[in-house]
Amino acid sequence: MLSVLDKDVNVFTYIESGYQLYTIDENEELIKVDTNTILDYITEEYTIDSSLRDLNLNTMIISPYTQPKEFSLRRYFLTNEQIEQRDNILNSTKRKIRLSGGPGTGKTLLLVDVAKKYQEKGKNVVIVFCSKMSDSEANEISRQLGIDIIPIRRLVNNSILDSYDIILADESQRLREDSFKMLLAIESTTVIFSVDHQQTLHPTEKGLNIERILQNKENVDKFKLRNKIRTDKAMSSFIQKLLHLKARNIEPHDYDNVQVVYFEDESEAKKYISNMCQENNYVSIEQTEYRTKSTRLKKRTNICLDSLGTHDVLGREYENVIVLLDKHFHYNDDAYLVSDYPDYYPYLEDRQIFQSLTRVKNKLLIVVLENPKLYSTIQKILNWKKERLIKGT
Repeated sequence: MLSVLDKDVNVFTYIESGYQLYTIDENEELIKVDTNTILDYITEEYTIDSSLRDLNLNTMIISPYTQPKEFSLRRYFLTNEQIEQRDNILNSTKRKIRLSGGPGTGKTLLLVDVAKKYQEKGKNVVIVFCSKMSDSEANEISRQLGIDIIPIRRLVNNSILDSYDIILADESQRLREDSFKMLLAIESTTVIFSVDHQQTLHPTEKGLNIERILQNKENVDKFKLRNKIRTDKAMSSFIQKLLHLKARNIEPHDYDNVQVVYFEDESEAKKYISNMCQENNYVSIEQTEYRTKSTRLKKRTNICLDSLGTHDVLGREYENVIVLLDKHFHYNDDAYLVSDYPDYYPYLEDRQIFQSLTRVKNKLLIVVLENPKLYSTIQKILNWKKERLIKGT
């Protein structure tokens, strides 16, 4: 776990009953040492080095698809809950398993760790990624992880899966009904569905509700991750408040890692977003573009070429994220953030914003375009704690 510090780690243990100090040598063998050995490892900077105190836990929570190298080097850790559910999955005797959990609970990290554990047992494993992923990206991630990854669009029939002992379907809430039924019909192979109904992006997906179908099947083992492993309570508070102004059971925080900027001119917003992506390591996420089948007209065209669509980021997390909110977003009578985009557009815009916001690990930048009322509301959220202190509530 301490490998994320990019430093040599030397481990010593003292056995009180024998008054003996031990360490592990380069051959991973236990050897006896004396106190002088420890002193040799203590540098002059020891008293001022605060690596552990300043350690950001989010650096130890990786996204296997965006950080495959870190995963392959095991620069991550699993929580006790994740380890428990991993063991439950590995010990299950059923052919169908459901792993559920909300954003930030670490489903994908756990799923890929489960895949590696099955490989260590000599199983032939494949991950079917049930959202958008190019062949080149899948091939590169497969190479670095050492696990076969197949984008769902390549799964024309289940014969491509015949050679595998274990099938793991990630983001399976996005499966089409025919693909879902095909995976359910597989009898000789274990199929594990990782699913979160909150992250459905189309009315058809929402209506199908694969998570609920699996919940109601008796021949499916069900395991759930309940605890978020991303530990930024302030970010979580801000996102909940932004999405629903009347959300209950959340407290205001100092939102130091959240910034909002306003633009009245689209070209200026475009230049700003591009600069933040290219110079400041931000990932910009906009609504997924859609081209109509009849007229081939593009709807929800991204203003910035550097932006990713919401469907591009499912299953991924990023250090710093930009989310664009344009003139179509507003709060409805129930205080939920919604869109009044006037043209036909098949995707659920509120779910997409939820998806975009929950991709962030560190810093969140909200770009508001031609929407002064929304900008003012977000400013009030950012000053929520200060205002409460002033009012004494």
